[in-house]
Amino acid sequence: MSSKSEPRIYNSLLLNNYLKLFRSKYPEVDIDDLLRYAGIKPYEAEDPLYWLTQTQIRRFYERYSTYFEDPMQIAREAGRFAYSQLSFGLFKYLAINILGVGAIYKNAGKYSNKITKTCTVTSRRLASNKYELEFNLLPGFEEMPHQEQNRIGALEAGPLVFSNKLADVKSAKKGRTTTYTVQWERLRSEKISRFISMILLFFLPVATFFYLRDYPTYLIYTSLFCLFSAVTLLYFKQRFRYKELSEVHKTHVDIVNRTIDKFYSDYEDLTRLNEIGDIINKNNQLDIILEEISKLISPDYHKGAFFISDDQKDFVSAQHFYGYGPELSRSSIELVLLGSSIDTSKPILFDTLEALGNQEALKPCAGYFKGSDFPLCWLPISFDRSLVGFFFLSPREKKLPIRQRDLHFLMGISSRIASGIHRLYAFASLVENDRLKSDFITTASHELKTPVQIILLGLSNLNNNLLVKREAEKDIDIIQSGAVRLREIISNILDLSQLESSKDYEMDFYPTSEVLSSIKPEMINLASANNHQVVFDYDESMLLRCDIKNLPTAIINLFSNSCKYTASGGKILLTITDLVSESIIDIIDNGYGIPENIQDKVFIKFFQSDTRRSETLGGCGIGLSISKEILKAHGGEISITSPLNPQDYPEFGLSSERLGTRARIHLPK
Repeated sequence: MSSKSEPRIYNSLLLNNYLKLFRSKYPEVDIDDLLRYAGIKPYEAEDPLYWLTQTQIRRFYERYSTYFEDPMQIAREAGRFAYSQLSFGLFKYLAINILGVGAIYKNAGKYSNKITKTCTVTSRRLASNKYELEFNLLPGFEEMPHQEQNRIGALEAGPLVFSNKLADVKSAKKGRTTTYTVQWERLRSEKISRFISMILLFFLPVATFFYLRDYPTYLIYTSLFCLFSAVTLLYFKQRFRYKELSEVHKTHVDIVNRTIDKFYSDYEDLTRLNEIGDIINKNNQLDIILEEISKLISPDYHKGAFFISDDQKDFVSAQHFYGYGPELSRSSIELVLLGSSIDTSKPILFDTLEALGNQEALKPCAGYFKGSDFPLCWLPISFDRSLVGFFFLSPREKKLPIRQRDLHFLMGISSRIASGIHRLYAFASLVENDRLKSDFITTASHELKTPVQIILLGLSNLNNNLLVKREAEKDIDIIQSGAVRLREIISNILDLSQLESSKDYEMDFYPTSEVLSSIKPEMINLASANNHQVVFDYDESMLLRCDIKNLPTAIINLFSNSCKYTASGGKILLTITDLVSESIIDIIDNGYGIPENIQDKVFIKFFQSDTRRSETLGGCGIGLSISKEILKAHGGEISITSPLNPQDYPEFGLSSERLGTRARIHLPK
């Protein structure tokens, strides 16, 4: 099994203790050599979020063993080093200070799960200064002898938080289970506390005896002796307690400073990410966005280059860079090839120029960097699993080595840039669509309306010539009908565009008779042309709150739709009902009906229903869309009911051929 496919089962904290020990006590050890031999990057060893494989741990041990005569002892020493001020965190120190050494062994299982995935740990308290810990190695995992020595060293070092004495650790192995018995010497302050307790236990029965025997002199001497002894012991207890805690106290300042530094570092990263989000939201120009982001990150990364794709997403080129040479402005990489040959979901850290050159997909970029630009971070810019660019950053010397948390922060920047680019693409697309729509409307207005007027004018001239009219009357009717229909389509398109762009509606109360006066004759003509009976049922003095220029259009479009999709000889009813909060306008027919699965779609622009007369009736599916837009501007809505219940409408003669439809307009007051 290769190291790449091996499970990662050991946290880098294990390795980090070795490295800190070597730096502080064994400077002759070449740490770079150890990590290189083990196949571990420097930032991986320093990163508490990173996990290592068994092969990496084994090779690390093999290499450092060449530096020492007794590598097992070094493994044990590294385990003890885990409780030094360089390795132990502030909150663990405070917890042990309050709870005592036993807290370490009581919570050994929790600590173990954070650093290894190879075993389970259970602990059992045998005495106030004695614990039994059982380590069960999980199936499929094996440990090397130095790993056990490292564990024993860590178990021995628990009392070092308070004193310079190690715990006594005894182990017993049975199969894949190892049991450790850990016992440590009680602190001198604890021993004195026991003496004080014994004095009190001695004083109470003796004082009672002297009191009952009426020996006041002995009672006084005994009381004074016990009081003096207790005070003296309390004094020494405090002295010893002070010495025991002094070492812990000395470490707190350094640990607190490191903790505060980390807190402020995390806070600064979060603040910068929020600032980057604000920059992206407030700007619609990519070069300004990248320039402002560069200003924010330049204190930590003194060189940067952002490669962004073109509109077709075929190639990327340097859209913005700082710190690097001008050669970057000529760079270009094929994005399709890059996306297929590299993992675009993870950052890559290049230590040398050769390492960058070995990455085939990024090889074209290698010629634009120098040795002084390394280490170099490569970060992908992806949106919805699609690569839209990437950027390079060179950290300042103080940022070395680059940790996993640094890469997480940079990937946060990357995701925000990707969202910003996507927003810019979407905005540009909307602008382009709006332009195309305007061009289409202009074309419809100028290129279609003019020839229609010419056709109608020619037909008018033909009508004046009686001889021609007699010979071509049938053809003239067909041409005239088609021209009128084309004019209606063009007018509908123009009306819809005007409705979508217009936001100013003049709302007022108008009598029903005034609202319908402009369209009632047309409705009667439409019904008559299709041999339909039309019935109007409303109070002409009833007031409707509406825009009198647009509401009639919504009504006539719905009425026209009923006429078209009702078989000859049908019946159409228009009723208006006045309610407390709204007015209801119903247009009811006994036509073919509208299937339930398309009732929500009939108001979509250009939607054509699959009813039996759609082919012969024509149209472009805009009329109902216009009605919906008008009612939306009124704050109302349109609902469809079909088929109708024959019992509710007995006068319509509903049947399997005449299912009926009710279009209802809800007009709020």
